[in-house]
Amino acid sequence: MENAAPAPGRRDILTAVAVFALAVLLMLLFLSNKTNWTRQIAQAQHQADSLRENVMEKYETLRTYDSLATRALAENQYDPRAENGYRIYGLFKDPEGYYDWETLSAKFHISNPKSIKRSEADGEKWYVIPVKGVHFVRPGQSATTLARLYYANPADSVLITDFNGPLRSYQTAFVPFDK
Repeated sequence: MENAAPAPGRRDILTAVAVFALAVLLMLLFLSNKTNWTRQIAQAQHQADSLRENVMEKYETLRTYDSLATRALAENQYDPRAENGYRIYGLFKDPEGYYDWETLSAKFHISNPKSIKRSEADGEKWYVIPVKGVHFVRPGQSATTLARLYYANPADSVLITDFNGPLRSYQTAFVPFDK
C-alpha cells in the first residue's frame, strides 16, 4: 500500500482562504497608505531642504561677519590720542612681579605707558593693558594661527602667548598690539 496524501480537509481550506484574505488586506492597507507616506516623505524633504538653506544663509552671514571682524581687529592700531576714547583692555597677570609699566609698554607696543594701569590682589600684580581686541579660540587654533589672522608677521605669535599663556580651545584670548 502506498501512502496517499490525505485529501484537503475543511480546516485546511479555511486556513488557506484566511491567509489569502490577510495577504489581500495587507496589500490594500499598504497601497492606501503609500500615498500618505509618499506625501509625508516629500513634506519632510521640503522641510529639510528649507532648513538646510536657512542654515547655509546663517553660516554665510556668520562667515562674512567673522571675516569683517577679523579684518577690523587686524587693522586696529594703538592710538594714545584716540578721539572716540574707545579702547579694549586686557588683564595681564604678573605673579613674579617682574614687569613694570615701561617694560610692558615696550613689550606690547604701547606708546604711552600711562595708559597701563596696575593693581595688586593676593600679592600678585595685575595690569590693565590696551589690546587690539579679543579672539574666541576655536579647536585647532594656536597662537601662530591667531598671529596669521591679526599680525603682518606670524612670528609675533609670541606676543599672544606672552600675554595669555598657553592657549586652550574655547578660551577668550587677548590680542596685544604688534609693532
